[in-house]
Amino acid sequence: KVDAFVDSLSVVSVLVEENLLTNLKVVGADELSEGKKNKLRMAVKKTDAPFISILQKGLDNIEGSTKSKLFEKHFSSNRKLFEIREERQKVNLSNAEQKWIEDHPVITYSEINWKPMSIIENNTMTGVMGGYLDLISELTGLTFEFKAAESWPDVLQQFKDQKIDFVPGIGNSEHEKSLGLISEPYK
Repeated sequence: KVDAFVDSLSVVSVLVEENLLTNLKVVGADELSEGKKNKLRMAVKKTDAPFISILQKGLDNIEGSTKSKLFEKHFSSNRKLFEIREERQKVNLSNAEQKWIEDHPVITYSEINWKPMSIIENNTMTGVMGGYLDLISELTGLTFEFKAAESWPDVLQQFKDQKIDFVPGIGNSEHEKSLGLISEPYK
C-alpha cells in the first residue's frame, strides 16, 4: 500500500525479517543521506550536567562485547537464545555525581515503540535502549522510571517542558540535539 518506508536501517531490517516482506529492498542509511549515519544519543536537561557525566561514564564502561551481545539479542532471528550476564565493576563517580544521584533517586524518561530499539509493553521499555538503561543502572546506581508518551513529538515536548528527565534515544536532528545536553553516540 506504500512505495517506501524510511527508518533506521536496523529497525527496517528487523521489520522486513519479522514480517517476511520479500518484496522490499532495504537501502542503507549511507545511500539515503549521502554518508551521514544516524547516531543514537541520550539527552538530559541542560541544567543536569552531572547527570550527563554519569550517563556518559556508564556508556563508556559498557564493553564492546556486551554491546554486540545486546544488539545480537534484539536483531538476531534467534532473539530468545541470548542472555547477557556478566560481572561488571561500578564506575568511579565523583562526589558531586554521587550527590546528584542521592538528590535524584528516580530518573524519569520516555520513548516511543520503535522496535527493536525500544519496545514499549506494559508501561515499561525493553529492547536495545532498555538494555542500555539496565546496564547503566547496574554500573552507576541510577534508577530509571518510564513515563508513557503518545508520539515522538509528545516525548520531545515532555522533555522540553521538563516533565521527564531525559530521552534515551535522540537522533541527529539539530532540533532534537538543541533540547538538552547530549551523550556521545552509543549506536
